[in-house]
Amino acid sequence: MPDRIDKALFLLGFAVFTTGQVMLRLFDSAARGEHPVDYTHWLLLIGVVLLIPYTARLPRRGFHLVTAPVLLLGIVATIGMNILDFVFWALPPELNGDIYRVFSVESSIWWPFMRYGPNEFFITAFVLPSLTLFHVSRIGTGLVIAGAVTMALGTEWFNVAGYILVIAGYFLCFDRLRPSTQAA
Repeated sequence: MPDRIDKALFLLGFAVFTTGQVMLRLFDSAARGEHPVDYTHWLLLIGVVLLIPYTARLPRRGFHLVTAPVLLLGIVATIGMNILDFVFWALPPELNGDIYRVFSVESSIWWPFMRYGPNEFFITAFVLPSLTLFHVSRIGTGLVIAGAVTMALGTEWFNVAGYILVIAGYFLCFDRLRPSTQAA
């Protein structure tokens, strides 16, 4: 079972990921000017990697037999998206369009890492663990679901609002990070 540190890293991961989402919204047009480092995508990458310890410690029985692999696949897809975004960021602007066209027609790259993986798959993936915590906090589970629906209905700032709801929801689901012997 995930312990308090895993839960804290999970919440921290969503907070760091949300900060990256805010930077994408505020500085999207200037993101190419982030030199020598693409801070925005590093925040997204670090945030999603911080979700791994919690996911890896989910029980290997019951509903979690589906939850853990789906969440890990969502995390891997989001990491892949970040890697592709690093490639786009590093290229000179005159090459970006050509590389984009190559990647976007290659379904084995575009669909799992840019289209479905970090969007629909990742959003669905982080809702699943909250469903098993319904007995700890109905409101928390409801906030996680509301955050996912918010992200599914829109983009841009909807993602930021959705992730804030997810953080609040998991904070309640983790019952303020009480020891794992009392909550899942």
